[in-house]
Amino acid sequence: MNRVVMFSSGAASAIAAERVLKQYSATLLFTDTRFEDADNYRFANEVYQYFLKQGYEADLEMVKDGRTPLELFKDEGILGNDRVPVCSRKLKGDQTIKWLKKQGRPLTLYFGFDFKELHRAKRVTERYAKLDVGCEYPLCKPPYSPPDKQLYIRQEWGIEPPRMYRLGFKHANCGGRCVRGKVNHWRQLLRVWPDRYKEMEEFEGQFKGGKYTFLPGVSLTELRESCESQLDMFKLVDSPEHAPCIQCL
Repeated sequence: MNRVVMFSSGAASAIAAERVLKQYSATLLFTDTRFEDADNYRFANEVYQYFLKQGYEADLEMVKDGRTPLELFKDEGILGNDRVPVCSRKLKGDQTIKWLKKQGRPLTLYFGFDFKELHRAKRVTERYAKLDVGCEYPLCKPPYSPPDKQLYIRQEWGIEPPRMYRLGFKHANCGGRCVRGKVNHWRQLLRVWPDRYKEMEEFEGQFKGGKYTFLPGVSLTELRESCESQLDMFKLVDSPEHAPCIQCL
């Protein structure tokens, strides 16, 4: 049995990998979009080295198309977004399938989905069944997903999770420039990394004359101008210790 863990360089997939490696040897497969935050690569390497020190039998395999999402959008003539996730399909899905076709069977893929993502699991299982590949979801089985994945990684492994979590992002994909993000995600990117926001805003405005947008019905320029027009007292505060109710006290 060949076993492959889809390792995104995020916290959930890392913990799923540990669950698998405690029982079997496996390959950690990282699909590199060339758009990841630099700290993700640090995390991926430290996690892999930690697994080896624990005596787990693991390989780390990195595959990539070679293009960034923005380069892909230019080539395809399509602006990727949550409705048309061409980057997810071409830079991740297609690269995974291409690699899997070269591997022996039987083969099982492991994903870091938890119980809140079971709707995704069904769809993924059906897709890979067509390739004669089975799918498993370690965090959906006992002992399930840790209540705080980042705390678990810090305390149990002594490794600092990707900095994007600490900076307020819900996931660590594409250095915060995930085109499938919703409004609050883009607002967070503007607050944390305005240079990266500017890169995406400029690309959106220049792509086919600004006819298409990452978000439905609003351009990144309009969103930025809206954020900049807000008074400081109405700006979102993300840290729990700075919740408005505490400030009022």
